[in-house]
Parts: sequence; structure tokens; C-alpha cells
Amino acid sequence: MDGFIRFCAATPELKVADCRHNRAQIEQLLTNASGRNAAAVVFPELCMTASTCGDLFGTHTLLREAENELAMLLKNTAALPVLGTVGVPVACGSAVYNCSAVFFMGKLLALCAKEELHAEALRNFSPAPAETRVVTYAGQTVPLSSKFIFECENIPGLSLAVATAEGTRDTAAKLAKNGAVVLLSPAANAETVGKAEYRRLLYTAASARLLAAFVCAEAGAGESTTDLVFAGHRLVCENGKLLAESPLFSTGLTEADVDLELLAHERRRMNTWPNAADSDVTRISFAYPAEAFAGFETTRVAPVSPFIPENESELSARCASILTMQAMGLVSRMKHIHGKHAVLGLSGGLDSTLALLVTAEAFDILGLPRSGIHAVSMPGFGTTGRTKGNAQVLAEELGTDFREISIHKAVNQHFLDIGHDPENHDVTYENAQARERTQLLMDIANQNGGIVIGTGDLSELALGWATYN
Repeated sequence: MDGFIRFCAATPELKVADCRHNRAQIEQLLTNASGRNAAAVVFPELCMTASTCGDLFGTHTLLREAENELAMLLKNTAALPVLGTVGVPVACGSAVYNCSAVFFMGKLLALCAKEELHAEALRNFSPAPAETRVVTYAGQTVPLSSKFIFECENIPGLSLAVATAEGTRDTAAKLAKNGAVVLLSPAANAETVGKAEYRRLLYTAASARLLAAFVCAEAGAGESTTDLVFAGHRLVCENGKLLAESPLFSTGLTEADVDLELLAHERRRMNTWPNAADSDVTRISFAYPAEAFAGFETTRVAPVSPFIPENESELSARCASILTMQAMGLVSRMKHIHGKHAVLGLSGGLDSTLALLVTAEAFDILGLPRSGIHAVSMPGFGTTGRTKGNAQVLAEELGTDFREISIHKAVNQHFLDIGHDPENHDVTYENAQARERTQLLMDIANQNGGIVIGTGDLSELALGWATYN
């Protein structure tokens, strides 16, 4: 699987307070997700009943039906190797909690109670209890709390939790810092103009901040529209990127493959990332059957140019930003040394062309004449007429000083001095030319009271080497 795991956000088409109908819809989507090799599926908040039942949440009939239908769901999906979260109202003493029932292959693992409730929800629900409670629900004895981490025993790096990116207590951050890598986010927020853009920004930003993945499922079709409308918006975000998104006002599954190895690498790389072990976080283990993901193939495609935006306007903005950053670095150095001259070797190739463009930009920012830029073409044994001509045209177009100095005689003399056969095109042959060019540039810089502009770039550094000066 190479670290890729598939997750689904699901929005069933509900009927308010019709738990049997809703369970059938949830069951079908859960079966479909398992058929797609999904490791986990998150359903919207209170999806077993619908979130808009109002005062019915206080009735014994609805609470009992939700519990019974969850028990039926667990029984009917016990053979499916997929972890699911389904929203149910749970009565515990005199309180009713808005819970996500987390289950796996017929076993109810935990009831994750919602910690932060808006004013309208407080009419019907209590916030999650401060201490973990043990309850019997759907025929099974399980813990009830707001802070669980579900750790997979046989897939390295797979730790899940139920939390949203909303609210002020930042439960998601607490769980992420305790090891949760994938945050399953059930929600039932009414849609308003601009809410989708806000939600998209909220979850992508949270995934970047927490070096995690968020799988968000919003309530949708079937919810009461007496006062509000629900869009069924579904998102999968990873480390600041939106991997998948559903159309608004749709039902069904939205899936994406999350790169667990990438997230683990990013957390290791950020040496300030905390490894917390808070006592109020309960850890629950589970394991997939050996054949669970047989035949799984990731749908993620590695971009050919991962650092280059595909969008033309984004590409233009990115290039302008890079040019400005490089130029400003040179501006600072020139100011520091009170420099008015810069010298660089101009071959006509990509690296020296970029270096000259950056230098011209820096001189413009400083208000210095471009004639203070000394571009030097130093043809050697491998120089072609085309690259040499390109160098001269570029220098003339930019209005810089340009001169040509052949290094043939000097390098041949050097080969004679050290006893090297010029027909032996080894590393000595190549480096002798580079070092002769470096000497010329440094001496010309001394003549003009300037500095040499290096033409090595990050592509060289990424390959493990860099041109000296």
C-alpha cells in the first residue's frame, strides 16, 4: 500500500426520525465504501435520526429506535473490514449526548460525545462529560467520552480520532498532539452563502497546522428545511491540501487516499512537534484482517513537477515571487558591502540566465545602472555557438556590460603543467575549465571592486552537489 490508505466521507439521504430508513441508507454506503477498499468511513452528525429532530431527541421512542437500529447496523456489517462512525443520540442518566458511535466489524469501540455545542443544540443535548463513563449501548459495554484515539495494530502510522476543526477548545489539536493522524469529522451545519468556502479554508488550514488529515462529512438531503438547509458538503484534506471534495447538495461517498508516510515524515521533520501523552485521552486498539485491502491500488498520482503550479496565473505569481525573493537577498548583500558592481559568468544556459535576470532586478531595485553588471562569456572546449550567441543577446537586451574571454589557451597550458591528456574527458577535464572560469571572474570582480554572483541553484543542491561560487 506504500503508506496510502483510503478514507471516505459519506452523506446518506435521510428521513427525519425514521431510524430504520436511515440505517438502511448508512448500511448501503458502508458496504459500498468497503467495496472500494476504504479503511474508514465517517457519516454526518446524528445521521441515524437526522440532526433536525428538535424536541424528539428527548423522547424515549426515538432514543430507543436509534439504539436498536445501530445494533442492527453492527450485526449486518460485521463482515466488513472498515471502521465507521455514525451519529446517534445517547441517553445516559438524565443527560442526552450527541455521539459518534465508532465501530469495527460488529464491535462498538466507543461513543465519542460532542464537547462543544451551539446554543440551539444545548436545548436537547449536554456537553460531553468531563470524565469517561462506561455505558451499555446497542447491547455492548463501551466507554463514552470526547477524547479517543483509535490505533491500528497492523498498519503502521494509522491512528484515528473523531474531532472537527471548529470550536474554541481545539480538541482536534489535543488529539493530534497525542498521536492522531487522521481526524474523522462528522458535522451537521446549516448552509449559508460563503459557508462552503469558509469550510474548505478551515479544514485545509487545520490539516496543515496539525500535520494531519481531516475527513469531513456534513449532513445533507432529508434534513428538515423548516428554518435551515443542509448541503452534504464532504471534504478530505491532507497537510494543507484539498484531496477531494463533493458538490454541494449531494449525497453519497467522497473518497481520497491519504499518505500516512508523508504525514509521519512531516511530524518527524518538525522537531518542535509535541509527543503528548495526556491522561484524559483513551487509546483503543483494533486490527484489520490480513486480506482486508487485497487488490488495493492508490488513485493518487505523483505530479511530474511537484513544485510548479499547473494553473497559469498561479505559475506567474510563483515565478514573480521567486525572482523577487532572490533579488531582495542580493539587494541586502549589495547594500551591506556598499557594492556597485557585480560579475557573473554567462554561458547561455539556464542557471546563469536566471542569475543575470535576478542581478538585473536587484540593480533596478537599488537604482544602480545595469552597466555595473559585468557578464562574461568564457567559451571552452564544449561551448556551442548557439549558447554563446544567446548569452551575448541576453546581455545586450538587458543593457549590461558584456565581454568574451576564451579559456582554451589557459586550460591547455594547465593540462600541460599537470600532465593531463586533453583527450581524457574525465572529472579533471571538466573541473579544470570550471576553475579557470572561477579565477577569471574573481579577478575581474577585484578589478571593479565588485562581487561574483554564483550561478548554482537549488536543482543542483537537490541532486547532491553545487557549483563552487
